[in-house]
Amino acid sequence: MKAYKLDDLNDDNNLGIMEEEKDTAFDEDSPIFLEQNQDENPLISYVYDYIIKGQSIKENACAARVRFGIKILSLLYGATAGLPYISASCDAGQGNMFLCISFATGNVIAYGGATAWAGLRLTESLDPISNEEKEILHSRPSCCVIKHLACNALGILASIPGAYSVYKYNNDKFKFLAIPGFLTSYIFSTVGYYEVTNPDSMFQQLLSKFQKKDTTVKTSNEIKEKLINHVKYHAIPEILEDDEHRDYLFTEDTLNVSKAKSVRGFIDSLFLLNCPSNSTEPPESWMGGYPRRIAQTISIILPLGNATVNYLLTYEVANLLTESAIFSSSFAISTVIPSFMLDVLATTTTVGNVFDVSSNMLRKRNIANFTATFYPKINFVIPVISVGLAGLSVAGDWFVAHDTIQKSKLNSLVDILPWMVFMSNTIFESFGMRDLLHDAINYCSMFRKDTIGETANKVNRLEKFTSIISNCVPSVLYNFWKNLANT
Repeated sequence: MKAYKLDDLNDDNNLGIMEEEKDTAFDEDSPIFLEQNQDENPLISYVYDYIIKGQSIKENACAARVRFGIKILSLLYGATAGLPYISASCDAGQGNMFLCISFATGNVIAYGGATAWAGLRLTESLDPISNEEKEILHSRPSCCVIKHLACNALGILASIPGAYSVYKYNNDKFKFLAIPGFLTSYIFSTVGYYEVTNPDSMFQQLLSKFQKKDTTVKTSNEIKEKLINHVKYHAIPEILEDDEHRDYLFTEDTLNVSKAKSVRGFIDSLFLLNCPSNSTEPPESWMGGYPRRIAQTISIILPLGNATVNYLLTYEVANLLTESAIFSSSFAISTVIPSFMLDVLATTTTVGNVFDVSSNMLRKRNIANFTATFYPKINFVIPVISVGLAGLSVAGDWFVAHDTIQKSKLNSLVDILPWMVFMSNTIFESFGMRDLLHDAINYCSMFRKDTIGETANKVNRLEKFTSIISNCVPSVLYNFWKNLANT
């Protein structure tokens, strides 16, 4: 497909990135293409109802209260999740009262924030989904149930090393803290397994590289990439920084036509939002995206160091049950995977963000985000507090890693691996806290009755749009774009 031209949007025969003739842009003989009424396309219906009109997905009142209660409990539990690890933090202080108090305080706050973030991520699986989403994502109830059961069962299994480390490094009076330690590890492990099965995860994207792609899939991927990049680097920055452009989208006059024409108008208006400073390639595409990927790939060495320590702890637990090296190794590997995936998510995202910021500053690209635009002082304080508290909190992790490695066959790496654990956990906990605080600010802002509240709602709807596009199966996105082309 050719690159889109914003100047061509005034031509009724063009639709943003789709400039080729209909006969060549779409293969109507493809077995994946299904003829259907334009307004019956699930993605068109979803964008019309939940993005343009901003409707809420209907949910049973009782289910909504239960879901809200679970999220509140996740936040409350997060506030106490760091308590089981205070003993290790004090050990890291080596008798210095000031260091002990600093490490313990940082541990309670940072670990609590990361746990609250993971708990809220876990409760996202309880969010209601529309009938359109079920078709868009091709999710069947039976598959969802199996996925949830498998992730939770494996999460329970993977929680053993976390509980064991709490039991091992607390004195006899506080051995019972292994129970909340187990629960905290369960939350992180289950979220890790969900991350593995997430269609948009790095793991799934890596698998897709080895899968054969037909014309439909390739076309859908092009559409997906261009839509998401345009929203991220052009539409949202323009909405945040230009008052005039905030009224471009979601206007009432688009609701007097069919769903397909309304969505077509929405997409056309979306591509009219153009941030001139972002005309160069985004960091994900600069030089084919290789510099960014190389930086992210190199950063995975930190989660590998953390996984090594977790492996040694789990192997130690398995040896208490059996002397079989095969069983112990298999058991340890299976329990390390979810925490490793979460560490990879946090580390690669953080390194990617640092790369993006550096690249955008050097190339004078717009890097506006909601918090930076409307709460610049808070936006500056969040990373400072997150990294500072996380650095204090992982002193206990450094102590556990040092002690574990020193007593293992890898004791020659005792001067290296603990610091890899320190850096990996600092990144992870600061990532969780930062994400949680930004989400809280955006969520609270949506209740404001001024320009900030209006903008927060529009940005939220655009992010929901990119999320559904990102996870949409190729056949549905393919038909969605074809239907709009024929509108």
